[in-house]
Formats: sequence, C-alpha cells, structure tokens
Amino acid sequence: MRPIFVAHGPAFKRGYVSEPFDLVDIYSLMCYILEVEPGLHDGNFDAIRHILVDEGLRGFPQSQNKWASLTALITVVGVILLLTGAYFLIKYGVPATGRRQEEHPLQKTTESQSLLMKQMAEDMV
Repeated sequence: MRPIFVAHGPAFKRGYVSEPFDLVDIYSLMCYILEVEPGLHDGNFDAIRHILVDEGLRGFPQSQNKWASLTALITVVGVILLLTGAYFLIKYGVPATGRRQEEHPLQKTTESQSLLMKQMAEDMV
C-alpha cells in the first residue's frame, strides 16, 4: 500500500503526475515553498523538486547568523556607555590625585556629635 500525495497551488506544476517518492522528501519540499531553512532530516529535495514549477532553482535561504543580533546589541550598549562616561568626565572632570577631598556633610555631623558627647561626659563627672 502506498500513500497518495496531491498538491495544488502556484508552486506546483499543473496536471503533473509524478513517479513515486518517499514521504520524508515532503519536509524539504515544504521548507522550500515556505522559504524556511530545513533542519536535519532524512529527506532528499532532489528527488521531489521536479514537481515544482521552478524546478527548485531558487535554492534554500541562507542560514542567518544567530549571534549577529546579540553582537549588534552589545556593541550599541557599549558605545552608549562609553559616550556617557566620556560626557561625565568632560563635564565634571577627573578628580586630581593627592588633593584632599572635601568631607561629606554627614561626616562633619558625626565628628560634631562625638565632640558634643565628650563634653557631655566631662560635664557629668
């Protein structure tokens, strides 16, 4: 018993009756018609291309580099970070080494509080 394959549409030859072929060849045929790159399979596109109007001369789409989009995204983010860093260095400058940095206002408050605590302790004695 053999399966029957009937096809109709713009990709197929009109009124064409083919010699028998293996059903696994249909996968590559459908990938070709849908313009999708086929995965690994046991089919043979050459065994079935004769039923197509263009005889399968167009070829399969080339595989796209799956990492191209990720590489482009990382490059764009890197450039943005680099430009942002350059902007802040130009705007605010680079702190000079060896120069004493200003104390933070909260640091002054802490020193003041410790002096006040010492004075209060001395007053209690």
